[in-house]
Amino acid sequence: NELSSLTLLTGFVFNQPGLIGSIPNLFGNLIQLTTLNLHSSSLSGTLPSELSSSTLLQSLTMYSTSLSGTLPHEYSSLVLLTTLTLQPTFLIGSLPSELSSLTRMVTLDFQQTSLSGTLPNEIGSLTGVSTFLFDRTSLTGSIPSGLSSLTLLQTLDLHQTSLSGSLPSELSSLTRVTTLDLSTNSISGSVPAQLASLTALVSAKISVTSITGSIPSTLNTLTQVHTLEMYQSSISGSIPSHVSALTALTTLDLSTNQLSG
Repeated sequence: NELSSLTLLTGFVFNQPGLIGSIPNLFGNLIQLTTLNLHSSSLSGTLPSELSSSTLLQSLTMYSTSLSGTLPHEYSSLVLLTTLTLQPTFLIGSLPSELSSLTRMVTLDFQQTSLSGTLPNEIGSLTGVSTFLFDRTSLTGSIPSGLSSLTLLQTLDLHQTSLSGSLPSELSSLTRVTTLDLSTNSISGSVPAQLASLTALVSAKISVTSITGSIPSTLNTLTQVHTLEMYQSSISGSIPSHVSALTALTTLDLSTNQLSG
C-alpha cells in the first residue's frame, strides 16, 4: 500500500517469485503508471477495478499468478493499452464487450484461464491486434465474424476451447496470419475454400474437430506453410494432389479421417 504514495511512478515490474497477497486497490492512485508487469508470483484475489484510474497504462501483464474473479469492465477506460496479458490465472466470466474501446491493443493474451461465454462480435473494433491468444479457456459459441476485421493479426490461437459452429469464410481477410490453431474444438462444417487467401500461413492446426467435407483444392496457395494438421476430424474424399505443391511442408498430419488415395 505504501507504493500508492509514489504518484510519479511510471513503471512497476516484478519478475521474481515470492510476491503474495492481493493487488492493492490503491494502485489506482498511480495515475502516471504506463507499465504494470507482475510475473511468477503468488498473487491472489481479484483484479481491482480502481486500476482503471491509471489511464496512461500501456502494458498490463499478470503472468503465472493465482488471480481470480472477473475482468472488470471498468478497464475499458484504459484506452492507451497495447498489451493485456492475464495468463495463466483463475479468471472467470466472459470477456466484457466494453473492451472494444481499447483500439490501440496489439496483444490480447488470456491463455489458460477459465474465461467462458462467447467472444463478443465487438472484438472486431480492435483492428490493431496482431496476437490473439485465448487457447485452453472455456469459451463457447461460434467464432464471431467480427474477428475478420483484425486484418493485422499474425497469431490466432483458439485451441482447446468449447467453440462450435462453422469456420466463417470471412476469416479469409486475415491475410497476415502466420500461426492459426483452432484444434480440439467442436467446430463443424467444411474447411472454407476462401482460407486459400491466408498465404502468409506458416502453421495451420485444425485437428480434433467435427469438420466434414473434403480438403479444398484451393489450398495449394499456402506455399509458406510448414505445418498442416487436420487429423482426427471427419474429413472425407481423396488426398488432393495439390499437396505436392506445398514444398515448404515439414509436418503434414491428416490421420484419423475418412480420406482415401
